[in-house]
Amino acid sequence: MKLTFGEIKNLFPDHTLTMDNSEPVQGICRDSRTIRKGDIYTAIRGENFDGHIFLNDCFNKGAKAAFVAKDFRGERNNLVRVDDVVLAMGKLAAYCRGKFDQPVIAITGSNGKTTTKKLLAHVLGSQGCVIASEGNLNNHIGVPVTVFSFDAKAQYFIVEMGMSHPGEIKYLTEIVRPNLAVITSVGQAHLEGVGGTLHGVANAKGELFAALKGEDTAFVYDDDPYISAMGTKAARVTYGFSNGCDLQAKDIKTVDDGTVFTVEREQHEVSVRINMTGKHNVQNALAVFAVASHLGLPDDVIVDGLKSFRIDFNRGRRLCYQNAIVIDDTYNANPDSMMASFNSLFEEYPDSYTIGVLGGMLELGKQSLALHVALGEFLKQKGLNELLVYGAHAEGYLTGFGYSSQEAKKRLFETHGDLAAVLKDTIGKKEKVVVMLKGSRGMTMEKVLTTLQSAV
Repeated sequence: MKLTFGEIKNLFPDHTLTMDNSEPVQGICRDSRTIRKGDIYTAIRGENFDGHIFLNDCFNKGAKAAFVAKDFRGERNNLVRVDDVVLAMGKLAAYCRGKFDQPVIAITGSNGKTTTKKLLAHVLGSQGCVIASEGNLNNHIGVPVTVFSFDAKAQYFIVEMGMSHPGEIKYLTEIVRPNLAVITSVGQAHLEGVGGTLHGVANAKGELFAALKGEDTAFVYDDDPYISAMGTKAARVTYGFSNGCDLQAKDIKTVDDGTVFTVEREQHEVSVRINMTGKHNVQNALAVFAVASHLGLPDDVIVDGLKSFRIDFNRGRRLCYQNAIVIDDTYNANPDSMMASFNSLFEEYPDSYTIGVLGGMLELGKQSLALHVALGEFLKQKGLNELLVYGAHAEGYLTGFGYSSQEAKKRLFETHGDLAAVLKDTIGKKEKVVVMLKGSRGMTMEKVLTTLQSAV
């Protein structure tokens, strides 16, 4: 990012900056713990902290200047006073975005957006420098941080966008101004903030396609009726599993710890292998194939990139524990991702004794308990052998599964350690066991696995 203090002064006239206009900005930092010499510190007020408290500490560490709220009473040089520090970050990021003409790819969706982002960054990375959102920097604070990391030497920029309420994606697109966009799915995540309906989720996610211009491209998962119906001025490239898509995945087979399938495009077929299982991951890979192909990467380069990608920690990795296979999918959960993960499990291990170890699903609003019950019913109907659960509304899983109230009490746990102890005992009594470990991020279900491993 090339930015001078003169540009800061022009954008934000209420300041006490003493630097020469030509002096460059080294970086923008929102975390006092990671401030570097020469950075501008952004003093954000959050629910649990006020960044202004750490202002002096940041200057002592070498911060050059700081963005502060106008009601901040401290008087000193090198402050930029703004009505709202977070909105000021967005304004500055939008200005910085204008300095780049490389392709900017925006990705959102209820499920699959992070995996798709990482997979796309991996594939494009074989052809040039890629800058992509790190971790969960996908909201009104994280997206500006990503833009601040843009570098003129990069060939591609990938920005992940999260959504918790209507208007959020629209705001983020005004900052990022993407050229290409992917909406991976519309599902039952963040229902709490959009009126509790899938229609509300679709409208909020659809803000991404709606923001595109005629010269841009929308990559449309055509098997999802919500996504296929979204309006956009951009060119449309469709992908999916159905006939008629511009790119169609077919002949899907699970092999070892991966999946092979065929991509058909304009009557031309390409064989692909990924080191992930489940139809949902084929969908993610197909989206990446569509974007990378549109950007001009040859088929063999895309195939090699997809094949060499490895799944992240806590996102479906397989581990062996005694006589069991434990699938660690603890990164996050909502009803759709739960069903996708278990469908993959049942396809891959049809003859095994299956145990679901599930934490509660968060941010589902008034429908939360009903959705947990429905998930339990789904698992029973699919043939899951038993459930052990933890956390908010998790008793709904057990109700839907059909456990009696007395049996349910034995399967709902107050601590991860207690759950792990019962799971260990259960595994020891069965053969060919497969365990699916999953729950919302706030449930920290990986603690069950940590307890198990420490007991070996």
